[in-house]
Amino acid sequence: MKIYLAKTLYDGRDVRKDVFVVVDGDRIVDVTETKPGDDFETVEVMTPGFIDVHAHIGLARWGEPSNGGDVNDYIGFTNPLIDAFDAFDHEDPALADSAEFGVLVTCILPGSGNLIGGEGAIIYVPGKLKSDRYIGSGGLKGALGENPKYAGNNKGQRPTTRLGVFGVLRKALEEARQTEKLIESGKKTEAEIEPEKLRWLKVLRGELRLRIHVHTEADLLALFRFADEYGFKYTIEHGSNLHNREVFEEIARRGVPFNYGPIDAFAYKYELRFDTWKNLETMREVGLKFALMTDHPVVLQRNLLLQLRYFLLTGYSKAEAIATITSQAAANLGIDDRMGTIEKGKEANLLLWNTDPFELPSKPDKVILKGEPIA
Repeated sequence: MKIYLAKTLYDGRDVRKDVFVVVDGDRIVDVTETKPGDDFETVEVMTPGFIDVHAHIGLARWGEPSNGGDVNDYIGFTNPLIDAFDAFDHEDPALADSAEFGVLVTCILPGSGNLIGGEGAIIYVPGKLKSDRYIGSGGLKGALGENPKYAGNNKGQRPTTRLGVFGVLRKALEEARQTEKLIESGKKTEAEIEPEKLRWLKVLRGELRLRIHVHTEADLLALFRFADEYGFKYTIEHGSNLHNREVFEEIARRGVPFNYGPIDAFAYKYELRFDTWKNLETMREVGLKFALMTDHPVVLQRNLLLQLRYFLLTGYSKAEAIATITSQAAANLGIDDRMGTIEKGKEANLLLWNTDPFELPSKPDKVILKGEPIA
C-alpha cells in the first residue's frame, strides 16, 4: 500500500487542498482529508494521468516518412473491417515521449482519407509489448468534409464532392436498414450477411459508435440530419472550424460527445478557415463539455498539456482545463468507470508534480500507471 499527501489535488473535476490518496495494487482505495497513517509521501501537485482521445501515434511513426505510415488505406472508400490496432507499432519512439509528459492513455484511430477508415483502439501509452496495451474498441472512424473528397482520388472509384460522400453514407445506412428488416422477417440470418454489412448493422443498432471527423458547420448539420434519420450513436471529432454560438448551443443541447482540436495546428485547408483558439470562449459561455485531442502527429502528443494555455486565456479554471484531458476524455471514450479521475475504485494512473503543471518548464516528476512508477 502507498499513501500520498497531495498538497494540491486536481482530481479530474475539481481542485482540493491537502488530500491523502491511498493506493493498493493498481487501484485507488481511498481519497480523504483524514490522515490514514504516518508513512506517506508528500507531493506538491497530483493530477490524473492524461488521456488523448484522438491520435495516430504508433500508426504515423516518429522518424518515418509520412508516405510510409499506416494511417490511411485506399483499398476502398468504406473500410469497416480495418482495425487500427493491427498496425499499431509499440516501438514508436514517440510513445515514450508521451508517457514522460503524462499521457498514459490514448485512442488511436485510422485517418480521415476515407468515409470510413476503420476501427480505432483505446490503448495504454506505456508498455513493453503491443499485447500489454489494449483497453478496448475506439469506435468506427468516419470522415466528412475536405479529406474524403480529395485524399487518394487517383486510387479506385471515389466521390469527389460532398454530394458523393453523403450519398455513399446514405447508401450504406439504407442497406443496413434493409438488411435488418430481412433478418427480422426471417428471410435472412446474420450468418448470410457479408462481414462489411454486419459492421454497418452494429452501427445502426448502436452497438458500434461512429467517430466522425467534421470541421465545417455545414457538414456538422448534415451529420445531425443523418443521426436523426438513422438513430446511430456518434462522436464529433475535431470541429475546429465551428465558430457560431448557435452551433455550439446545438451540440450542447444534443449532448453529443465532442472531441475537440487540435488547437495548435496550422490551418492548412479551406475547412479550417475559422479555426482559432478564441472559439473556446464561446464554448465556455454556452457550457459545452468536450475533450481535447492532439491528433498526433499534427500536434505532438507530448504537448497535450501545453494546449491548455488557451483555456486559461479564455476564462477556464485550471481544474476545468485539466478535466478536458482527464475526466471528460474518459467519459467520451466510455472508460470513465475505470479512469479519468482520482477517486476510490479507479485505476491508480497518477502524475506527481513538484511545481504547478501550468508553469512552462513543468513536466511530471513521477508517472504512475496502475499503481507502478514508470518514470
